[in-house]
Amino acid sequence: MSVTAVDANVLIDVLVRDEAFWKASYEALELASARGSVIVAPIVVAEVAGAATRSLDARSSFDVGDDMIVEMDAAQLVQAGLAWRQRGVPRSRRSLPDYLIAVHAARNADRLLTRDKDFTKLGVAGLEVVTPAEFLAAG
Repeated sequence: MSVTAVDANVLIDVLVRDEAFWKASYEALELASARGSVIVAPIVVAEVAGAATRSLDARSSFDVGDDMIVEMDAAQLVQAGLAWRQRGVPRSRRSLPDYLIAVHAARNADRLLTRDKDFTKLGVAGLEVVTPAEFLAAG
């Protein structure tokens, strides 16, 4: 069984029906679900609630089931913090939440479904990054 971790931008595409990205994001989520489990990091839930629900009722429009949220243990949190600190990238370019999402995906899933290919530059071991278009093309 395949496990796909999903980044906030893909969920936001679907929730707000983004004109440019909705179709690919929606279809990639459907395919990921058909292939196995779809999970999110706790930080992704917070990001989506803060970004996608500005004009929507947060309680009714964004309902991620508790079974989709995979918690992070202390080792994952420490790994994310150390990776963030050790990278030579200016802190303003990549935030600590990006590292939390990357470590979460690397430790709990087979891939991270995101439109942000720069996740590959974070240096998180075992992280496979795939965009919705790439995921759909791979079938």
